[in-house]
Amino acid sequence: MKKIIALLLLTLTLTISLASCSSMESYEKNLGDDYKVDIYDEDEIEELAETFDIDADDYGISSIMEAKDKKKGYHAYIIQCKSSKEAEELVDDLDDIVKAMDKYYSLDVDAVADGKFVLVGNEDVIDDALNK
Repeated sequence: MKKIIALLLLTLTLTISLASCSSMESYEKNLGDDYKVDIYDEDEIEELAETFDIDADDYGISSIMEAKDKKKGYHAYIIQCKSSKEAEELVDDLDDIVKAMDKYYSLDVDAVADGKFVLVGNEDVIDDALNK
């Protein structure tokens, strides 16, 4: 009986943790009506990857959402990678681009990993997407 209860608790815990994982929908919900969101198609994913001087296949990029603040015009990209390991690698590889964007624009630019997602762009937009 104890093993059955332990197994049920383990299953419940895993279900809850999977349900609380980030998704494009959760980021979109966190951003709310103050943001215009655009989901990229395959061609747009390749274009952005070229702009960032990366190969989308190296990170298993399957989806990108651009979020743009309707009032201020600030934006950020939310990139879904194959795994959290690839997301961390992408953040590291975007470091030089983030530094250049931070210097070029007069706003704070950052790249952060959130599980298998990478959020890169204006820090305020990233904070809103992460519900901070």
